[in-house]
Amino acid sequence: MATEWSDREVVKRWCSLFAGHTLVQRYRARESMSHAELKQTSVFIEQYRSRLISLSWFMRCLNESIARMANAEDGCTGRFWKGRFKSQALLDEAAVVACMAYVDLNPMRTGMVDTTEDSDYTSVQQRIRTIDTEVTPSNSSESLPHLMSLDGQMDQPNELPIGLNDYLELVDWTGRAIHPNKSRHIPELYPAILDRLQLNPEAFLKYLGRKDRDFRHVIGNPSAIRKAAIELGKKFLHGVSAAQRLFPQRI
Repeated sequence: MATEWSDREVVKRWCSLFAGHTLVQRYRARESMSHAELKQTSVFIEQYRSRLISLSWFMRCLNESIARMANAEDGCTGRFWKGRFKSQALLDEAAVVACMAYVDLNPMRTGMVDTTEDSDYTSVQQRIRTIDTEVTPSNSSESLPHLMSLDGQMDQPNELPIGLNDYLELVDWTGRAIHPNKSRHIPELYPAILDRLQLNPEAFLKYLGRKDRDFRHVIGNPSAIRKAAIELGKKFLHGVSAAQRLFPQRI
């Protein structure tokens, strides 16, 4: 844990990325320093320690390095991404599945590929390959494993209560419905998983198509959002109206 690193370990790690303050450089070189200088150096070190475990600082460093390379290639300046990252709490299983599908379908939504099998560097492609290599034709949909971590670990205490085949069916159906080269419509026979997760098909496609941005800090059914607001000491959290559309059968 970073909180258990020694001061010199923190300085070593930070200075592998940045030059560090002059006092920190002197500390690292083990030069003689006054009590006041050591006290101020400790302040810098604690600041470095907090930054080394900060997601925001990680994304800042990652963004800067990629932006420099991309700008050098294109002969331009500016940010590579619009922002560093967006953090939203997923309050229930349906929210987790919706966000998983959102991420897995990104290459298709942007027109980079036509099928999920061709979506390189996505978890859905790896899951499809797992079926291709491990599931024989005699296997039924009931015998397919539940969604698992990508390292193949089974019987996880928090695994999703849906089958791998169900999830792939959901992603395939959604991809066909929201693909830019396909007509957008709701087929009469949509995946049963939508019923099990109590997701409204029209609202689900709208969410996956980035047309409903009413969710901000949390995503989940209305009651879960209200509960989260109470736990956070807030009167309300944005997203209840969107949740009522996305999870119409929940209260």
